[in-house]
Amino acid sequence: RDKPLHRLAPDEIARFGARPTDDQGRAETIRRLLDLADYHALPGVAQHEREIAACREAVAVARQSPIANSRLARALADRGQTPAQRDEAVSVALKAVRYAHEQGGAASRDDEAALMDAYGWALSQRGREEDVAGARRVLREAADLA
Repeated sequence: RDKPLHRLAPDEIARFGARPTDDQGRAETIRRLLDLADYHALPGVAQHEREIAACREAVAVARQSPIANSRLARALADRGQTPAQRDEAVSVALKAVRYAHEQGGAASRDDEAALMDAYGWALSQRGREEDVAGARRVLREAADLA
């Protein structure tokens, strides 16, 4: 059953803590959430829903963070069980690349390569015939940047 909207915020606070309102708090929270997502992705832990949930919360904390969006895209590409989740992975990965360009580019060539790699990986994991050539091109570009 769906919970009423007034119950969603307290549930998120109980799960991840209150969302910060300042830049320093957002940066610390994103780091904590992405570390949590990485933990849930470890072999032997395999709590994929929690990995995706932590990444989604990181994006909710900082919607235009290229890093948070890229990590969510990778989690969805790796762990997504439905075509909709794999479509979302591609969309979110592309947003991460776009946000990096809008914000003055990635911090380094390696960062830009990592964003492109996540986008190419999402394309390849989606598995549509038309994505194969795009994935190869994007992954080659990421390798060249790295």
